[in-house]
Amino acid sequence: MIPTLLDLMGISTDHPVPGRALFSLPDTVKGRAFVQYGDTNAFMEEERLVVLRRELKPVQFTYSDGRLIPAKLDPELAKTARAHALLPGYLGVNRLHHLPAESTTQ
Repeated sequence: MIPTLLDLMGISTDHPVPGRALFSLPDTVKGRAFVQYGDTNAFMEEERLVVLRRELKPVQFTYSDGRLIPAKLDPELAKTARAHALLPGYLGVNRLHHLPAESTTQ
C-alpha cells in the first residue's frame, strides 16, 4: 500500500517497503493480493489463491464468479506465497529492512 500512496502523492523515492504502485502498472502485470488474519496468510495471483495455515499443508483455490473453488496445489505458487508471508518477519528480526546502499553496521 505504501508504494501506491507515495506514487499518488507524486513522491519518487527509494524505500525498503515491499509492494508496487498499483495505478502505475502496465496492463500486462499480473494482479496479486496478500491477506493476513492471525496465523493465516493468503496470496492471490490473478484468479489463483493459496492459503497458508500454521502446521497445515497449503491449499489452493480458484476464484470464479465470486466463489472459491478447490484446486490442485501449484507448488511454485505455494512457494511464492510462503516467501511473501515469511519475508517481512525475517527482514525485521535480522534487521535487514533497509536500502542496499545503507551501512549494515549499527
